[in-house]
Amino acid sequence: MKMSKITGRELPQFKVTTDPARPSDTAVGIEIEVENIRDEGQFKFNLWDMIHDGSIVNGIEFVSKPIWGTAIKDALDEIREVFKTNDPYLSFRTSVHVHINVLDIDHDQVEHLVLLYLLYEPALFRLHEAWGRYDNIFCVPARKSIKVQDGYAKLLSDLSQGRVRQDYVGYKYSALNPNSLARFGTMEFRHMGGTADMDEIDQWVNILLQLKSAADRQTTITEPRAVFSEYYDLLDIRDEDITDGVQLIEYIQMKRGN
Repeated sequence: MKMSKITGRELPQFKVTTDPARPSDTAVGIEIEVENIRDEGQFKFNLWDMIHDGSIVNGIEFVSKPIWGTAIKDALDEIREVFKTNDPYLSFRTSVHVHINVLDIDHDQVEHLVLLYLLYEPALFRLHEAWGRYDNIFCVPARKSIKVQDGYAKLLSDLSQGRVRQDYVGYKYSALNPNSLARFGTMEFRHMGGTADMDEIDQWVNILLQLKSAADRQTTITEPRAVFSEYYDLLDIRDEDITDGVQLIEYIQMKRGN
């Protein structure tokens, strides 16, 4: 069953040119938190909204509209121009969140996306090791929290029955946040720390799009080269990731049946 039917949501449609450099035409939403920038009405965007973020100092969060294809590059270029003349402060409080649209796929493909994530979670964190997100309370890995693991078990159980709920892990700060499913029809990835480097964000978006493409294809999860394709060499995927990930998935699958 399509996730659009399960959630009752539809993605707004507008004409966008396909970008052959992207792993897919899947829509994404990008949220960029920065400190030390004030909105005095000087910023004009086509593809972003700006909101005040009270959780950070003089905080602004740039929130993209649903974007895909060439619009992703256009959106990042808009922020790039802002940062040329406005110097953001990027503290441990700031981060970048990427929402991947799943309204266009079936519930079993979302299940597959979750299993892929659980297997390769450590490698995705290593990519952002400089930010220390693995130990950040606003980005909790499944491997460090039974509560998060049990939340994913409930999610997989619900998906198999063609439903989703508002809250799976008791809070929204799991690294892969499934609570955005019911609200936006997305899975939210919170692994990236605050950055003003749009190329890094662009690369991260492509890795996540590749992960979703692998879920679409039902790619065998224990074949990382098949999962990440041209992005495989960017990720430090270790044998113990696969071993631990398989055990984690077995636990979650067991809890799912309870």
